[in-house]
Amino acid sequence: MLAAAATMSSEQLLGYAKAWAQASQWKPEPGAKINLLRWKRFVEAEDVAFMKIVDAFQKATGVTVNVSNESYDDLQPKASVAANTGQGLDIVWGSVLPAVPVPDQMRRYDRLAEYVGKKRRGLV
Repeated sequence: MLAAAATMSSEQLLGYAKAWAQASQWKPEPGAKINLLRWKRFVEAEDVAFMKIVDAFQKATGVTVNVSNESYDDLQPKASVAANTGQGLDIVWGSVLPAVPVPDQMRRYDRLAEYVGKKRRGLV
């Protein structure tokens, strides 16, 4: 998706996001907010593409997304604190974050991944 976002105009990406939001079986609650933690960029173009996706998602769904960026080494400690306190973060975007410290705070997304995979014919 990031590669596609880099080549799409903001209007095209917004159109895609609106179509997805309209067809989605999940509807956000009024006033919904997402606090997302991700690594600091390594490549500026990737960060720009990611934020275009976030912006299109916000406009299409009305959900506010607060994106925080941390160095990769700081992701695990911040995720652990958030999981143990139940405050702060909703989503942590990282490549390998072990669930061992907080297994009861992690959520499985295999059903969501299966749904998206079937809907997009395996193209996630």
